[in-house]
Amino acid sequence: MASKNIRHAYTVIGLAHGIADNLELAHKGRPRNKTVINFVRQTRERCQDCFNLWPDRITPEEKAKIEARMQVIEDIATTDNKHDVSVLTSLALGLLNDLHDQMTKPKKQETLNRLMTTYNRMHRHWDRHLDKWTAYDLANHAIKKINEIPA
Repeated sequence: MASKNIRHAYTVIGLAHGIADNLELAHKGRPRNKTVINFVRQTRERCQDCFNLWPDRITPEEKAKIEARMQVIEDIATTDNKHDVSVLTSLALGLLNDLHDQMTKPKKQETLNRLMTTYNRMHRHWDRHLDKWTAYDLANHAIKKINEIPA
């Protein structure tokens, strides 16, 4: 049985991986998608590196809890279709930053930092002026909701 912190780490990294998967599906058939596909590839590689740092295996019940938390976040972040990808990248950056602050081992911090750097570059691709305040508010709301859900 994995600890609460490990389940939280799996949730955050899994969500980061899931966002990358959604971006690939949304941009796969579009012209001039090379930049986005490269971001997705880098994100997947770095998510896998992070998963490898938490070798504890989780039980099916824990997996169900993690998936439920991820679904709540995805529902909140994607309910309003007026926003673009910056909601999802803001959400991922906020969760990864919180997880990074909790880490005490340098190897885990370094690996999470590389994943955060990739997401920061991806976020700047869609939000060049960092001025999408409603997207940031929605991402903060989703982060507050995940903290209310028992791990």
